[in-house]
Amino acid sequence: MFDKILVPTDFSAVSHNALQYAVQMALRHQARLVLLHVCKTGLVSIIHNEGKEAEALRKMRRTQADLNAQYPSLPEVEIKVLHARGVSDEIVRYANKIKASAVVVGFKGSRDDPRSTLGRNTLGVIMRCPRPVFSIPKGASFQPYQKIAYTNYNSRTENANFNTVVKLAEAYQAEIIILRTRSKREDENFDPARNLFSHKKNIFKYQNIRKEYVGTDDLKEGTRIFTQNELPELMALGIHDERFFYEMVLELYRKDIAFEQNIPLMSNVI
Repeated sequence: MFDKILVPTDFSAVSHNALQYAVQMALRHQARLVLLHVCKTGLVSIIHNEGKEAEALRKMRRTQADLNAQYPSLPEVEIKVLHARGVSDEIVRYANKIKASAVVVGFKGSRDDPRSTLGRNTLGVIMRCPRPVFSIPKGASFQPYQKIAYTNYNSRTENANFNTVVKLAEAYQAEIIILRTRSKREDENFDPARNLFSHKKNIFKYQNIRKEYVGTDDLKEGTRIFTQNELPELMALGIHDERFFYEMVLELYRKDIAFEQNIPLMSNVI
């Protein structure tokens, strides 16, 4: 389902770990890997910008050579260095330009300062990119998906994200677990796929889906409790707004077992 995976990098340890995760995805799906570095421009000289680009290209070429040597079965590794004032905006623009089927970014997580859990550029990509974005916490390693948890509020606007979740589950024969809070409008006959997609002509036929009512009215807290108990290999989020996503990430990665287990996130802008 993935044929081109974009991996932005700033050459940090967090970015390197995200790259290693993306490599395993690329090997699994036989996808092209595109490494991107965006040099942030500002009120500096042209010579200084050229120097930054040359250094970035040198590092990218070395990474490209290392990957080709270490993983000879990788279909292709491309590199690109761009200049822009807004790094996250440029990443999103380039992802759309090359029609990337997925974007893989890293984040460090922080139990001491929750405000630093997501970097500015990572959050910017997540909230603006209309393509599947995999956010990889520091220390995570790729594990074939057996359980994919999906958090949503039963909003019919979340189709794009759930579409990707179903395709992933089909590729890995994984179980999809939809996390919900029980409300007066919900009943025991809730059919996740049909309820989310009854207005679409092509209703998903994937059968390995179950609902899980979290034991609290707070979906963020319930999601954290669920990850403690079942430890899915991937946590998929339907993004309603930046605040929802940010608060969910803080709940999952600030101080709990999800942080310790380094559970990756997958999201789509709705």
